[in-house]
Amino acid sequence: MKKIILTTMTVVTVLSIVAFVRPSEKIKVEQTNMNNFHLVDFVGWNTSFPVLAHYHTTDVKVFVAGYATNGMKEHETVLKGMIAKMPDAKIIQHFPNVARGEWTGVVGITGNFKMATVAKWRNGQIAEEYLFNVMIPANDAATMKPSAKPIISFENANDQELSDAVDLQAGWNCIMDELNGKRTAYFYKKVDGKEVERLVFQ
Repeated sequence: MKKIILTTMTVVTVLSIVAFVRPSEKIKVEQTNMNNFHLVDFVGWNTSFPVLAHYHTTDVKVFVAGYATNGMKEHETVLKGMIAKMPDAKIIQHFPNVARGEWTGVVGITGNFKMATVAKWRNGQIAEEYLFNVMIPANDAATMKPSAKPIISFENANDQELSDAVDLQAGWNCIMDELNGKRTAYFYKKVDGKEVERLVFQ
């Protein structure tokens, strides 16, 4: 009888451990990519280039208005130059956050301005990155519309778990497109099919 009780207790204990571990095995790719992007900015950009490099592929391609870099070493050199010119441009918040599959779109907020990043991920690292440093004034942004066939378009799933875990709020969309020869990022929120908020960057 004691052996049966001990065996039963052992099985219950093992099942409890498996049940505890199992959720980590179900983490969605959007959650992983968003967690990693938070580290890229809040730790990497703000304080640590080794952390920033860790979350980029060695062959990452980065595109900014007017130029592009190929490889993490070249990207890091450019970023160091940017930080030298803007030493106080620390990221204090990410909002809105948009992620679906291998893509993320994030607006980074500093004490003085906002900028946007659209990124394509590969195995938890950024493989392509598009940076937008100019926020279009609201009145002008309201008149700007993406084409019927943008470069990429994605939206947050209606997923409470992702909203709670990494602030991927339902209704937010991200579109990257070319407008008058300029790569443009649109972030907009819809409620019941109606647009209620819009941010545009170039």
